[in-house]
Amino acid sequence: MSLRSLVLFLLLPSLDSLFLFWQQWRNHDKHDRKRNGLQRLAVAYDNVLRRYPIRTKMITGALVEMAGDRMAQRIEGTYSIKRTFQVCFDGLLTGIVLHHVYAIQDKVFPRPTFAWWVPFCHILVDEALVDPAFVATFVALTDSDWNRYFPTILASKTIALSTLPVQYLNFRYNPVRYRVFVVNIIDVIWSAAVSFSAHQKEGVHSDSVRNKENLFVTLDERHSIHQEQSQYTTISSL
Repeated sequence: MSLRSLVLFLLLPSLDSLFLFWQQWRNHDKHDRKRNGLQRLAVAYDNVLRRYPIRTKMITGALVEMAGDRMAQRIEGTYSIKRTFQVCFDGLLTGIVLHHVYAIQDKVFPRPTFAWWVPFCHILVDEALVDPAFVATFVALTDSDWNRYFPTILASKTIALSTLPVQYLNFRYNPVRYRVFVVNIIDVIWSAAVSFSAHQKEGVHSDSVRNKENLFVTLDERHSIHQEQSQYTTISSL
């Protein structure tokens, strides 16, 4: 089975959640008309999330990773439809995994017994176990170079450290149903950083430096030729 077939196989059962979201967004009652567009969007997403939690998180994860990868490809100045399908498939799997992992964590550390240090346990599990596994899956599914795994882990941890307060508040106060959505918001930047780092080619920097050196050599040669021609012209005039 090809990658596109796998993506369609996972996406097709989730289309009903997209249809329900569209219905919730368009068919609003008089009470909903008092809300602005963003509020109605949040209500529609919440209704779909309650009815189809896994499917909604799968589609959200796929859209988020594709958006992040598109940012990375724009920076690289390239576009690959194959890579887009690969990232979409990875995002679908990420949505499933995060749904179950956060549900298990919530049972181990239930919210009513939360102490101030408990969210750090969630973050520790997320960063020590889940994140390296996600990076490995991303590298494997997108045909990246495994030599880029540890640099990509470093890029991932940089984003994780910069968003540590958001993660703490997410695990501390947010119900488990909405945690994946908050992580998805962070993952737009995370996916861009991971995708960009994973698809960097070894030796590209050295090649660019070598090209600059060759350019300077060529300019020096042209300058010396110009000086010789000027001297020859001066001698000829004499």
